[in-house]
Amino acid sequence: MKKSKGFTLTEVLTVMVLLAVLIGLGTPIYLRISSNVRNNEYNSKINYIKSQAMKYAEEQNIENSQTITVSTLISNGYIVADKYNGETPFITNPKNESDNLACNLISIDVDGYEYNVDVKDEKNCELLNQDVSLTDLNVKAYKYTSSIGSEIGKSVTSFDWVNTDVLVAFAPTYADIESMTVTHNGNTRTVELDKRCNLGNLSTTCSNVELVKASTVIKDQIIITVNIREDGKVSKIKTATVEVKIDKETPSVSSAVYDGWTSKNKSVTAFINDGSGSGAESVFLTNAKYLDPATETRNFKANNNSNGAVKIDSALTSGIYYLWARDKAGNISPEPTEVLVSDVDNNKPQCTSSGDNTTWTRNAITIKWGCKDNESGCDPNFSGGTKTFSGGITQKQYTIPAYTIKDNAGNVTECPAKTINIYHDTQAPNCPVYNEKTTWTRDPVTINYGCSDSGSGCATPTKSITYQQQISYQESYAEKEECDKSGCWQYYEKETVPVYTQQVIKNSILTAYDVVDNVGNARTCYPSGKTLNIYYDHQAPNVKVKESPKKWNRSPYNTLDNITYSDPDSGIASAYCTPGNASEYGSQGKKKVDCIVRDNVGNEANVSYYMYHEYEARYNPKVCTRYKPCNCYTEYDICGCEYEDVLEPHSCGGENCFTSGTQFRSRCTCDTYSEFKCHDTCPEQYDCSYYDCPDGGVLGDDHICRY
Repeated sequence: MKKSKGFTLTEVLTVMVLLAVLIGLGTPIYLRISSNVRNNEYNSKINYIKSQAMKYAEEQNIENSQTITVSTLISNGYIVADKYNGETPFITNPKNESDNLACNLISIDVDGYEYNVDVKDEKNCELLNQDVSLTDLNVKAYKYTSSIGSEIGKSVTSFDWVNTDVLVAFAPTYADIESMTVTHNGNTRTVELDKRCNLGNLSTTCSNVELVKASTVIKDQIIITVNIREDGKVSKIKTATVEVKIDKETPSVSSAVYDGWTSKNKSVTAFINDGSGSGAESVFLTNAKYLDPATETRNFKANNNSNGAVKIDSALTSGIYYLWARDKAGNISPEPTEVLVSDVDNNKPQCTSSGDNTTWTRNAITIKWGCKDNESGCDPNFSGGTKTFSGGITQKQYTIPAYTIKDNAGNVTECPAKTINIYHDTQAPNCPVYNEKTTWTRDPVTINYGCSDSGSGCATPTKSITYQQQISYQESYAEKEECDKSGCWQYYEKETVPVYTQQVIKNSILTAYDVVDNVGNARTCYPSGKTLNIYYDHQAPNVKVKESPKKWNRSPYNTLDNITYSDPDSGIASAYCTPGNASEYGSQGKKKVDCIVRDNVGNEANVSYYMYHEYEARYNPKVCTRYKPCNCYTEYDICGCEYEDVLEPHSCGGENCFTSGTQFRSRCTCDTYSEFKCHDTCPEQYDCSYYDCPDGGVLGDDHICRY
């Protein structure tokens, strides 16, 4: 069996089918990509042509809509041709390489000061060789009044607006000119070439000039046609069109000023109307009415708005200003337009307050604080506030809090806090009582009572009550004696003697009374009365001698024991008698005792009484012969000798008769009274030889003196 060395028919057919499928799928993709590339390249060229056409319109200052060819941009140097077929420029269309885009028409539409440029699909290839460079024609324009004036421009398709007649001159630079014509206002004439009428030696008689005159506003086109000879025959025709624009009408101007209040200086918007003329160019604003605006060209503000509206951003305060307008041809409005600028308020509002009061009143008081502005007026939303004071309060001052005010122009003032006088008093006065006492006194007590008022003050005066010792007077007759040579006699003289009464007042009742302040607020004080603390004590203590005064014996005691005393009011401060101790009588038997009792405020009571003493007879020391040991202590012995314990360690060197020592002392009434003697040994009791009683006392058998 033989092996196969090639592909089977089925395999070949399968491969061919697959290749066909792949080719069928890839071809559309390739074509689509290729088409997109060509379209993008085409759009890029068209956009570039549009941008250069816009540049051409702006630089040539085109003012009227027109249609040109792409070749016009080539001849004026705005676009470079891809190639030339002879002298014909050629720009390849990427979508169709045989198509010449240099023939395409370009529409330039003028909308005020804006240009709309569009490259059309329409073509006009017949104009390719007819366009001529304005530079080659050497075209210039001059202002013309009675003579040739300043140059307006050269080599442009449209000259600037002027307000004079215009002389257009042209001197082509082509070497072989067969003939040249000028068409103006529908009339075509042949230009006679005269080398004497070059651009440096022009006159209205020259054939290569065209004088354009106007009384108001015109736009004239001048078409220049040049026939060029080559090889003895006319082979090229070059044409060019220039536009002359004359405007002798003066513009008018109106204005608009923001009529609302503002805190900033205002600006003016000027609206220039130039009719069918050259259009608004600039405005001039000044505050001087009589001024030559022609000399103030430096101050004219250019119009950048197609509708002739010019915003003058000058900082204008209130006042009258004057406005001139100028159009593009240089015409200036003959009379200024008066501009009134008002409602400019750049002064801040003032902070105000009212309702200040300088005298007290019980009437309602309203305090107002806010804004004052004599120009734009105050913004009611930022105008301050009010506060009313009435009923039940006493207030001398009020502090207005800090607040913000604003005028209708937007000026803002921050008002600080301010204290103003109110003097408002609607509270009844108080009922004070002064000088009440809390401790006893014997001095006069004066209680002040009446009115106090922290506001308007009291109209009711302060009153007082004085509590003191009452003095009365009584009449008496005093015995008098007079003597002369004849003798003496007695008589009675009438006298008025003061009598001081003693009294104690702890409390008193203050009855109701009325008070009123200086603005009429009134009150009844203590309708049920008020208990006053007086604590007045001008009465001596109570003192009384007991019915049976204690009699004297050898035992000493206080003489106050024989009286009773008390003071229910201020209380006892001190009480003493003279002598204060019965032992001070010595050997006296009957003595007068004077006692004084004082209370805590100084009132004093005096009382006296007699005291009868009963004590042992006095011993005569001259007959004392015997001592008795002191350790046999008795309060008193038969001879009247008295021993006294010694408590001070330094007394006579020993302590007492019960302790050992070098010396001892004793007091013996048998010797000198109240004399202390020291002994080497403890003294014994004296033995008296006789007794006696002083002051007539009767000596009894028991040696007791009685009276």
